[in-house]
Amino acid sequence: MGRPRQPTHRAEAEAYGNLYVLTVVCRADGLISRRLNASVVQVMVDGLSATIPAGVHAVLVWDGAGYHVAKALRMPANLTILGLPPYSPELNLVERLWLDLRQHHWSNRLYEDVVAVEEAAMAGWRVV
Repeated sequence: MGRPRQPTHRAEAEAYGNLYVLTVVCRADGLISRRLNASVVQVMVDGLSATIPAGVHAVLVWDGAGYHVAKALRMPANLTILGLPPYSPELNLVERLWLDLRQHHWSNRLYEDVVAVEEAAMAGWRVV
């Protein structure tokens, strides 16, 4: 007995795009972007920093992804990064969130275009 059948998109390769969801688990803040680099992460941390009340300091627990440790990234004074050890997804709370979103909201579906994927990303993210 084989695997269950799943929907398959048979479009040309240039029809595909990427969508990245950055999130802050304990605050339900985040950013959805069609590209991911240090500049996009900078927009997210600057936005997060602006929402933190005066006198409060937040610690972001991040893995070692390149855009998390890029020299171009400037951390606001009210945020500190706590880096996780390599190969330790079990310590990263956001991995559980991604697993739930993939299993229950984003996988095994066909989308018309990247706008539909973005709408599904926002809808799934709001549920969790």
